[in-house]
Amino acid sequence: MTNFAKLFDPIQVGKVLLKNRIVMAPMATNLATKEGTVTDDLVDYYVERARNGAGLVIIESTCIDSPVGKNIAHELCVDRDECIPGLKRLSSAIHEAGAKVALQLHHAGSLAKSSITGMQPVSCSPVASTVTGEVPKVLTLEEIERIVEAFSEGVRRAREAGMDGIDLHYSHGYLITQFLSSLTNLRTDCYGGSLENRAQFPLEILRRCRRKVGRDYLIMCKLTIDQFLPGGSTLLETGPVAKMLEDEGVDAIHATAGDPNSLENLPVPPMFSPRGCYVPLAEGLKRYVKIPIGAIGRINEPELAVRILEEGKADLINIGRSLLADPEFLSKVREGRIEDIRPCIGCNQGCRGRDRTKYFTLHCSVNPDIGKEKEFRIKPSSQKQKVLIVGGGPAGMEAARVGALRGHDVTLCEKEKVLGGQLLLAAKPPGREEIENLTRYLVKQVTKSKVRILLQQEVDDAFVKEFVPDAIIFATGSVPMTFVEKEEASDRLYFAHQALRGEIEIGRKVVVIGGGSVGSGTADFLAEKGHDVTLLLRRTDIGSKLESSTKTVIKKRLEKNGVRIILKAHFESFRNGRVRIEREGMGEDLEADDVIVAIGAKPENSLYQQIKGKGKHVYAIGDCVEPRGILEAIAEGAMIGRII
Repeated sequence: MTNFAKLFDPIQVGKVLLKNRIVMAPMATNLATKEGTVTDDLVDYYVERARNGAGLVIIESTCIDSPVGKNIAHELCVDRDECIPGLKRLSSAIHEAGAKVALQLHHAGSLAKSSITGMQPVSCSPVASTVTGEVPKVLTLEEIERIVEAFSEGVRRAREAGMDGIDLHYSHGYLITQFLSSLTNLRTDCYGGSLENRAQFPLEILRRCRRKVGRDYLIMCKLTIDQFLPGGSTLLETGPVAKMLEDEGVDAIHATAGDPNSLENLPVPPMFSPRGCYVPLAEGLKRYVKIPIGAIGRINEPELAVRILEEGKADLINIGRSLLADPEFLSKVREGRIEDIRPCIGCNQGCRGRDRTKYFTLHCSVNPDIGKEKEFRIKPSSQKQKVLIVGGGPAGMEAARVGALRGHDVTLCEKEKVLGGQLLLAAKPPGREEIENLTRYLVKQVTKSKVRILLQQEVDDAFVKEFVPDAIIFATGSVPMTFVEKEEASDRLYFAHQALRGEIEIGRKVVVIGGGSVGSGTADFLAEKGHDVTLLLRRTDIGSKLESSTKTVIKKRLEKNGVRIILKAHFESFRNGRVRIEREGMGEDLEADDVIVAIGAKPENSLYQQIKGKGKHVYAIGDCVEPRGILEAIAEGAMIGRII
């Protein structure tokens, strides 16, 4: 068994002694008020993670120049003294939970959206971000000086609020990165041109902050080491910048990478990226500086975290999304309960995929408790019930897990040989293997919770009558949608699940109909196996419901594997090896050995419809209500498990 002792070694960072090497990475939550002040939900969210063992909690990006510097609608702020009482309440609560706490200071620069701020964004040069499409106003020397002072005032307020330190956000394509990168800094004055000039702005911020709070106060920074953009910043430039920052008194650097404008390497890498993908950059940075370096980038398993430390690649481990998925991550490591860690699958669907222009808070596909930590705490039921759950997909398993933990007598019926439902298919396309970890976790948890599991068990009205449940939950999922034309089409027209399960022998030329998550994933799956794939889309882009980083990676994969994508195409028929489509009013024929249909799904709830009027406690959850995703399925399973 792996020895995880190294994770719990204390470490001195500046003048602050951390009890272990785990840093909760800053992640924007949208849990603050519209004015940027602390809420009860925000406190509960951080306390839940602090009390489970993180050595240092870095509070999310906190705006020093509101509203022009804000990136999300409900971004936390530290731009005025009125913010101090709420931040003090937050830092005190985290201290009481046993962790040190730092505040990340942030200015979005050209990544601020006028739809949120009501103002034109600002930056060093008039270079529009591909994310917002807005051309920023160029900062004058006087405005640069004002922002430098705003950062230093933010440090003062953080110290007055009881924070142990700050983390300067010099990364992820925001304002400081815009000054450091020659791609976005086109200035010809003292802030542009040479690397030394481009580094002046972040160095001035650090110097002013040091003057404001003295040498003993903890000041760290999160630094983009490589933008992964042609002509962008790389370790050859950021290494010397890190040395400059060390010389000016920064106490630690958290080494991140990627850029919002990159098509392949994003600041929050999706599941397709290797675990520990940015760790080599932390290791490389250690050649330039002697201060502690924090590693970042899909470090979602404790074995990887301890190996990074033991091999000397970093001194601190930044864990972000894995602490969203499971706040008890470190507690479970300490107790040797590795298999009980609820896994982050890197889907980015809830944490990155939400609409940030509105008041949509942080979510997680595998953990519906975020932002509701107190409200969603599992409590024993006042009355034990006999519960029947029909369907062993994510919704059914989560409902069974929660119901059993509350003390109910739960029976879970699944018509297939194994549990998992749609998760089993979702994990089949290349790069999505992480989803298998979620299936294993849920199966393990329902087994440990002493749920009675009946596999290959069909449930009908007679079964329900004989079972006599106090409550019955239908999680029977969905079935694929088809065409009316199918009856007239070739018998070599199949559904995506048949291809993904390997139930059919597929010819060389394949046409996949439907560009959603299933269709694009099936096309990727078949192309990876060497098939000549054409993907037909009714719309103008793949995966309308996919999170943007995931969509970007899938599109790149399809392109790399030679998948032909035809947009605005309507399937008409498939006969004699020819697929007839209509596009922009014109007919067109495609050669195909096989056609795979992935045009969506419809609820399978026939038994629910038959039984729902016969008892008070009959529920439907997940895809049998409406086909959606993992996030909705698990959220509804968790909710119904708490209701019954």
